[in-house]
Amino acid sequence: MKKSSFQFATLIILLSIFTVAVQFTAWYFFKASLLSFGIGLLISLMFTHIFLRQSLTYESCFSYTLLNVLICSIVILLSFLGESTSFLTFQRELLYIPALHLFVPFFYAILQNLFDKGHRYNGFYSFFRSTSITFLIFYTAAFVFLSFVTNKAAVLFFTDIKSINFIPFYTLATLIEEYIDKKAGLTDIGAYLVRTSCLFIPYGFYAVLLFRKNSRFIRCLVLLFLPVFTEILQRILLVGKADIDDILFGLLGGFLGAILYHLLNTAYNYVADEDFLSRRKQYSFYRSTLHF
Repeated sequence: MKKSSFQFATLIILLSIFTVAVQFTAWYFFKASLLSFGIGLLISLMFTHIFLRQSLTYESCFSYTLLNVLICSIVILLSFLGESTSFLTFQRELLYIPALHLFVPFFYAILQNLFDKGHRYNGFYSFFRSTSITFLIFYTAAFVFLSFVTNKAAVLFFTDIKSINFIPFYTLATLIEEYIDKKAGLTDIGAYLVRTSCLFIPYGFYAVLLFRKNSRFIRCLVLLFLPVFTEILQRILLVGKADIDDILFGLLGGFLGAILYHLLNTAYNYVADEDFLSRRKQYSFYRSTLHF
């Protein structure tokens, strides 16, 4: 490794540690407030911009992103496993911190690549692939936890629906009725809708991205696969009720993810006159070395 490359890698590590330290210090003083997350957002955005401009490659952005996510995850895991301290007490809102440091460089890199008409920066395809793999690891863990560990707790508590429901929107109607009778709150309804729909948005985005060259019928079948498979598996494992509502809202979330991909692809066609993730001809003396 060249001395300049070693120095740059060391700088990435030091600034990543600095970013995490500032983030949790802001959390200590401001807790789960917009200010604490805003401080982390600004610092992450600033250093991502600096690394990209100095290295002219998205690889440095991924290195910085990966380090931030790993260090934040380790700190949060230690706070979860250990006893509460005066400095850091585990709260569910802490899980938003690694997500913040994953998505900020991710969206920034997409915008830079979108408006990079001079093709100054290299390695976006590898950056997107590596960052997506990192995100999908966390997404899969969250999906399994929400679908098979804590799934439907509010619905099973507030309703008398049997383990299988084939009546569309019956679960939602039951929750609304329970809310009218003041047996359930709006948070229960909101949590149900968010879990059953928003949880499938990333799946819809990546499913359409991977099957973008297939027919619409195939893409629709792929979007339907995970919601149906999840309900069947829940029934087999006896961890919840199989519900047609979950399939419908899961399919809705998948379609929202598909729309998100098409909007992004449309933006690329309009601004860059190319499809999203299309290979660009670039010539650089820089050799990428860090990606999955």
